[in-house]
Amino acid sequence: EANALWYSSTWLQRQPEVTKAIFFVSDGAFSAASAKEQVDIARKHGLNVFGIGISDRSLESQYRKIFGAGNYTIVGEDYKNGMSRLIADLSKFISRHIKTVV
Repeated sequence: EANALWYSSTWLQRQPEVTKAIFFVSDGAFSAASAKEQVDIARKHGLNVFGIGISDRSLESQYRKIFGAGNYTIVGEDYKNGMSRLIADLSKFISRHIKTVV
């Protein structure tokens, strides 16, 4: 996960787009410390990062620590409600972070 975040961040930094986003999708089996470090580095370079957790166990505190409030969603046992929440949260994230170029 740290390597994937690093690679995505490095590649996106070189792209000409005005607004850039990384969507980190995981089942929660990763090093929280490494992920947090890479998310912080990506944000320092102007990238927006959104976490998506797919897991039956609670990832709430881990994802809040890594991505911050409003920058993640967890889809758990109740898949239908989780997907509805994911769509709503992604919509808010995009409205907040993605700029339109005219």
